[in-house]
Amino acid sequence: MKDIKILVVDDVASMRNVTKSILMVAEYTNVAQATDGVKALELLEDETVDLIICDWEMPNMDGLELLIEIKKNEKLKDIPFLMLTSNTEKAKVNVAIKAGANDYVIKPIQPSALLEKISNCLSKNS
Repeated sequence: MKDIKILVVDDVASMRNVTKSILMVAEYTNVAQATDGVKALELLEDETVDLIICDWEMPNMDGLELLIEIKKNEKLKDIPFLMLTSNTEKAKVNVAIKAGANDYVIKPIQPSALLEKISNCLSKNS
């Protein structure tokens, strides 16, 4: 799994760290981080990633806006995208799925659920 690169996008440092810790325990050791959608797009100009795990609610460019930008970009559109949200409202979650998110994870993050969804996204994309 060392060759899998995952981008974690969240404006809250503690959430990025929790997510990164879960990934590291599961031996996903190549983890990049961004504090919002704008920073994520800047990083994606220079780096290739295999999966994006992104919070929905962020300043500057939220997760849904980032997802829409990624899906419009020919170079980035096939990167699997997991949306993190504290919103359990089905209609809102469906908006992310319709926009192109591969799946979503409800906060607080359950490590087993996150790792299962990562595995599913990566296996569908390989």
